Parts: sequence; C-alpha cells; structure tokens
Amino acid sequence: MTRILKRGIRAALAVMFAGCAVLGLDDDLADEIRDRRDAWLELGIETYDYEARVGCFCPPDLTRAHRVSVVDGVVVAATAVEDGASADPAWFLAIDELYVRMLRRLNDGAEVTVTFDPERHHPISITSFIPDAADSGWSYDVRDLRIGTGED
Repeated sequence: MTRILKRGIRAALAVMFAGCAVLGLDDDLADEIRDRRDAWLELGIETYDYEARVGCFCPPDLTRAHRVSVVDGVVVAATAVEDGASADPAWFLAIDELYVRMLRRLNDGAEVTVTFDPERHHPISITSFIPDAADSGWSYDVRDLRIGTGED
C-alpha cells in the first residue's frame, strides 16, 4: 500500500471518528484517544515492532505474547515470543489501528479503559467489554516498542 494511500485512509478514519462524541461516547475518553492518536501520528513512526498480548474469545495460541512487526504502518508478521511460531498477522493491529478500535468499541457501547505511554502516546494497556453481552471482552497490551525494527 503506498504511503499516500495509507495517509488518505488515516485521514478518512480521523474524519469518520471526529464526530463520535455525538453518538453517545464517553466524551472525555474519546477526546483523549483522539488527542493521543494525533500525537502518535505527529511522531511519524511507521516502521516498528512491539510485543503484544491479546485477550479475547479467540484461539488460545493467540492469547500468548507475540512480537508484532509493522512496516509502513501495516502489520507484516507476528511470531510467538515463547517459541518463535508464526501467527496470522491479521489478528494483530498496528498502533494507529488501536485508536480506531477503541473509538469503535466506545461507539458500540463498550466500557473501555486505557493506559497510554507518556512519551510516545501509544496505548500500552486496553481493556474493553460490553456490559451484559456474552464474550464481548477484549484486551490488548503493547510492550517493548522498538522503532525502525519491523521486518522487511
């Protein structure tokens, strides 16, 4: 995907979620997510890797820690930290996609809690669930962010 197309997609997502507060979201949290997303995007970090731990009603192999590689804003690989086994990269998110996921979850009526990295503004811990909905819980932890190290 070309850099211009990716930036266009990001701009469209920003516009799409700019008015989410009128949809009944937690205005303060939605505003903070947007502000942190903007701060992250201003850093221009597009190639990196990080350790992810996903919590969801999903295959057990995906809930263990994985090293996720992102190149030009796209997840290109995921390998289990424990044994190096490859995982489908589609199960993991680039950092900028995490902001979209949180806003979408808020829009769907989920309760969301998030902790952000104080320097780079990316989420380091997200938990989310929809009250009274079975199997609606989702969590995503980001650790050990390494800039410029995504696999080519």
